[in-house]
Amino acid sequence: MMANRDTTRLPVPNPVDSFWTAEPKKLDNYRSAEGLLSKTDIVIIGSGLSGVATAYFLLKDNPNPPSIILLEARGICSGATGRNGGHVKPDTYSDIPKFAKLFGIDEAAQLAEFEASHVYAVKDLVQKENIDCDFHVTRALDVYLEPAHAKSVEATYKSIYKEGRVNLSDVTFTSEQDAERISGVKNAKALVSYTAALIPGL
Repeated sequence: MMANRDTTRLPVPNPVDSFWTAEPKKLDNYRSAEGLLSKTDIVIIGSGLSGVATAYFLLKDNPNPPSIILLEARGICSGATGRNGGHVKPDTYSDIPKFAKLFGIDEAAQLAEFEASHVYAVKDLVQKENIDCDFHVTRALDVYLEPAHAKSVEATYKSIYKEGRVNLSDVTFTSEQDAERISGVKNAKALVSYTAALIPGL
């Protein structure tokens, strides 16, 4: 029988240290004030990519910037952002059928386009703000080894392609006969390739 799990979704008291944030950083425990301010325009919860990006764009080129409090349970980027695989890897094809059922194909297509645009949006931001990181635009390879899974992915890809409503110009599907040769993965049954980015250490 499974033990009762905490359903409050609050941060656990004993988190595993993140590989990426193991070395102390200048802003790890930064506080701009000893206590919480009594008044602010905006409160942002979480100091990961989403929280920091929200603050950045609220303040960027804003002649009347709002006051912002950014709250974090522990250190800066101590949550999901500090525990990622160092990739900007959009889901440009596999979740489309699920989102199409939930929201319609047009909205699913917009979501795929939105995710794909982040590769170059992050690239532009890194360059503009001169952020010290190794950002490389590259190709992501999703390799499928299990035959049934590979067939399912192939059917999904062909269905989306036939529908013609989702832009798959950057997505390449390779079947079994060439998947192993192109990917270099033994017994590969299918391969999907698309533009992504690698950011070691983010």
